[in-house]
Amino acid sequence: MKRLILLVLVLVALTALAAEQLSVQVRQTKLRGRPSYLGPATTEVTYGTRVTVLETRGPWRKLRTPDGAEGWLHESALT
Repeated sequence: MKRLILLVLVLVALTALAAEQLSVQVRQTKLRGRPSYLGPATTEVTYGTRVTVLETRGPWRKLRTPDGAEGWLHESALT
């Protein structure tokens, strides 16, 4: 049982380390509270900001900024 728990913890840690990093490629845009252009704006990001991908839903990416803010952005604004 202890080995199983250890294996799960190692897999979770490796997944976190392998998180995808992208850059914002538009002058400025808003992260959204849900994966839609109609979602409420949660924060603003600017060109060159490095973000971590937390989740993907179709062409939308849930992101975390370096200051810890989270929200959704369409993939067309990222590289």
